[in-house]
Amino acid sequence: MIATLAAACGQRVKKIEAQDEAAVLTLRDSVHLVEGLGPVVESIFAGVIPAASNPGQRLVLTFYHQEYGAVGVYHLERTYFEASDGQDEVVEETGRWAMLETDPNPVIVMTADVTGSQTAFIFHGATIEMLDTNLQPIESEHNYTLTRIEENVQVAH
Repeated sequence: MIATLAAACGQRVKKIEAQDEAAVLTLRDSVHLVEGLGPVVESIFAGVIPAASNPGQRLVLTFYHQEYGAVGVYHLERTYFEASDGQDEVVEETGRWAMLETDPNPVIVMTADVTGSQTAFIFHGATIEMLDTNLQPIESEHNYTLTRIEENVQVAH
């Protein structure tokens, strides 16, 4: 179903310069508006997951979408702990996402703008859990879950 899925451990995405406020506004304003689906909102999830070559990575994932829509754009900030000479390394990624209605929980598939790589999460409401290339939970003793820290906050469009 997904051609390439970005693995949680060790894979780096192309480094993008730190985005300023104008770039975030441009990303948010790129949400395609459909009448009747409500205003543009943002939902933010965050958590720490494993990384293959360092102590881990913190993810802050912001989804921009219409309140009742199942597609949108995203901004992902990955902070790799002690990645470069003991210093944290921040990598940013933007792209598009769509929610697939699956049973019992929907799956969010994200496609990165720069690399075209795909990452998927299963949606549990207050949390999302990273999936493997077969859209199954990652079999590991480690945690691959991000927790919602902001829900459907309306943003100007």
